Amino acid sequence: MQENGNGHPINDDIDDRIVSRLGERSSKLERMKEWDKAKRKNRRLVYYYTAVSIAACLALFLVVNPFAGGNPIEELGIERPRAEAFRSAIPELADIDRLIDAGKYYEALDVTEAALKKSDDKVKVHEKHIAGYDEELLYEYHAEKMLNAELRWMYIYLLVVAECDRSAVKELKRYLKEDDFCTHRKDAEALLRALS
Repeated sequence: MQENGNGHPINDDIDDRIVSRLGERSSKLERMKEWDKAKRKNRRLVYYYTAVSIAACLALFLVVNPFAGGNPIEELGIERPRAEAFRSAIPELADIDRLIDAGKYYEALDVTEAALKKSDDKVKVHEKHIAGYDEELLYEYHAEKMLNAELRWMYIYLLVVAECDRSAVKELKRYLKEDDFCTHRKDAEALLRALS
């Protein structure tokens, strides 16, 4: 064993191990720095890919979504139907107007559908006996047909607002068949084209 100038032994083996451990520590620190860099780079890539994925999903939604362009009623500038002239004929019309004004379209749709069914039934009864009608009964029949057409137009409007396009198309075709009572023909034809 060698001694240094103070009389202490020099242990080359321990010194070598200390130097070796310091070297290992330094190399571990370097590797940890590289991992941190890689982790930051990966995190940036994750953010980038996430942003690109979200943008792609939004683009796909806007391209594929049939309602992205807006409501056909608004696009065509169709006014909200009002049936003030017929309110005395059926009290439900006041309820329907109130529900529409409150934005309760689904409830208004239910009430309108029930009123339209009642009116359809009355029209069918009239049509069974129309051959023997006098002037007063013919007037009553025509008044019911006008009410029926207005109810159907209101029903179509609510179906479109509620995005029930298939049912709206079916009702529009039925509405357009009634030449004498189809008072909203232009709007109905434009709406049918927009929904078909």
